[in-house]
Amino acid sequence: MPSSQSDWDAKHRLVAEAPPSEPASIVRELLPLLPVGPALDIACGTGRHALFLASRGQHVTAVDFSGVALDILEARARGMGAPVRRREASMKLGGLFAADSR
Repeated sequence: MPSSQSDWDAKHRLVAEAPPSEPASIVRELLPLLPVGPALDIACGTGRHALFLASRGQHVTAVDFSGVALDILEARARGMGAPVRRREASMKLGGLFAADSR
């Protein structure tokens, strides 16, 4: 498993041209139980869950350590016409709230 930001960026570059992965089955199973409203996708990667929720009309904030992953997510969301707010941040203590957002 990648450990540094550059390792994660390299991993995500490899899948940039591939279609987005399907949401995890548990997300689909639990979806009827979730309220429709703002969603936060932490460690979102290229955004399989963020895109799925945004396609339902939910306002999604997607957070990840990899700017490359967020760039891929942003391009896919724009292509779907489903806006997703991105936030690049480390999951280390204070990282989520100290990072700049776009």
